[in-house]
Amino acid sequence: MVVHVDAPALADPDWFLGRNGVMILGDANFPETAKLVAPALFHAHPKVREAAVRSLGKAGGPAASDALASFILKWENREETFMAITALSLLPQPGLEEKLIEIYKKVDHYDTRVTVAAALSRVISPASLAFLGVISKKTILELITGANKVLRNTARDSFEKVKGALKK
Repeated sequence: MVVHVDAPALADPDWFLGRNGVMILGDANFPETAKLVAPALFHAHPKVREAAVRSLGKAGGPAASDALASFILKWENREETFMAITALSLLPQPGLEEKLIEIYKKVDHYDTRVTVAAALSRVISPASLAFLGVISKKTILELITGANKVLRNTARDSFEKVKGALKK
């Protein structure tokens, strides 16, 4: 069966048309879905962007993970990037821990780092465990000021989850 997808409809300023097009592609999950949906991550309307994150989460694969990682690094709306981090961490493919660790290192936003530390608990690997072990340790500054407490506690909780899962 040959399917023609009208990709310009996904960029239409009418959010209803764009969102529904993205949702249909996510549900249909054609091999090229991620490539077609990825530009909708930067649509002007948040409902289209949310649908794009969900559709890429359904589509999976390297194109979807690359698109989600790029969106997380470039987008300023933290609530939307948190959803993208969760979607990225739930993709069933190897190597996601490297993407999440790279995101952690490149962003300065504290809450984004906390979200990445939580997401790493869903990506069970020795690399996740090692990275979480490093960021869960208290620094001298934290001992004095109490700063970064939520991040350290989240990293420690994720570390314990990954450690337990690796023992099984």
